[in-house]
Amino acid sequence: MFILGQGVDRYLNKNVDRWDFMLVDTTYSITHWKNSDSTFSISYTVGKFSKIGFIQGEISTSDNELILRTYPMFSTNSSGEYLIRNDHLFGFRSDSIKLEKVHW
Repeated sequence: MFILGQGVDRYLNKNVDRWDFMLVDTTYSITHWKNSDSTFSISYTVGKFSKIGFIQGEISTSDNELILRTYPMFSTNSSGEYLIRNDHLFGFRSDSIKLEKVHW
């Protein structure tokens, strides 16, 4: 079982980036699937074990930044675009939110 766990961790580290942040009493997660379509989702935790996804889109890179563009129906801001730079999220609900990188 230990070897299987190591394999899953290795797969996640190679194929998935995730950052968490907290606003008031809600934990949010940004998950970036680094596969060929380079998508992302933002979800929040309800209770201890359930997550609700509410924003999805595509992600691209520019210099040392990740640009998150939402699909139109999921936009919570006027531009539908967010930015991750230096472990900070811009354009979500405040000027800048500190992100915690999740290491598998």
